[in-house]
Amino acid sequence: MRSVVKGTGFVVGEHLVPNSRFEKVMETSDQWIRERSGIEQRYFVADGVATSDLGVRAARSRWSRPASVPKISTTSCSRR
Repeated sequence: MRSVVKGTGFVVGEHLVPNSRFEKVMETSDQWIRERSGIEQRYFVADGVATSDLGVRAARSRWSRPASVPKISTTSCSRR
């Protein structure tokens, strides 16, 4: 069996969360997080949104651009 990636799509959560949010609840700083992980910010999804929901959104974003016939294969550990 052979697989070929002919296109990709992506999506991020709706809520931008900067490192400064963690300074308020943990003993850390934006600088500490950036130096150790390179992360400047992240996006969270709303309660009830599963990784499979994000996969569907990403696929739809991909299908909205001209390309080939869509086929999806995902692995997810979504829990509802």
